[in-house]
Amino acid sequence: MKITQAFNFLFPNHTCISCGDEINSQVYPNLCELCFKALPHTNPVKITHKEMNFTHSFAPFYYKPPICPMVLALKYACEGLTAKTLAPFLAKSIEGEIFDLIIPVPLTKRRARERGYNQALLLSIELSKLTGVPVNMEILKRIKTTRPHIKMSAEERALNQKNAFAIENQNLVKDKHILLVDDIFTSGATLNECAKVLMHSKAASANVLTVARVSQQ
Repeated sequence: MKITQAFNFLFPNHTCISCGDEINSQVYPNLCELCFKALPHTNPVKITHKEMNFTHSFAPFYYKPPICPMVLALKYACEGLTAKTLAPFLAKSIEGEIFDLIIPVPLTKRRARERGYNQALLLSIELSKLTGVPVNMEILKRIKTTRPHIKMSAEERALNQKNAFAIENQNLVKDKHILLVDDIFTSGATLNECAKVLMHSKAASANVLTVARVSQQ
């Protein structure tokens, strides 16, 4: 048994992963009752995008408290427990949809080295366990180092991500219905570039699933 597994077995989590308060009633795993009731559910969950290279985007939540600290912990603190907690919400948001393959959005090499993990991959693995849809993190590669999107306009984000991705083996995506997974949908620039190379490689479709979106697109 791995050290982290042994620790979790001996000292199970009894604090809320969003606010850090003690969980006194088990309304939902790893969330206190107040945070669970305050979850900012999206309406609608599914949005059609005619101007993008992907057809639909799915997100169970808006990027508001108490989701914000959960996404930040997932993004910067390698919180696998957060990915496991959020995965059922992700699975429910694509209920009834058919996908052949889950592909996490890759990080730049520098960010991957700094963090030591990819939060989109953590989400994808937990989602795959619930849906049975396989994950492949080797197909989509980031071939261009991009700058962080903070304070960039939508146009600047799109230019920053242009030609940043490539497909390793086109045969693995040809005629496949692909689900791209990431943490937050902001402008969609990164996801749009990922979908572009997938569709150029003759994927049947490309769709997007994130934990949250910043607003209704």
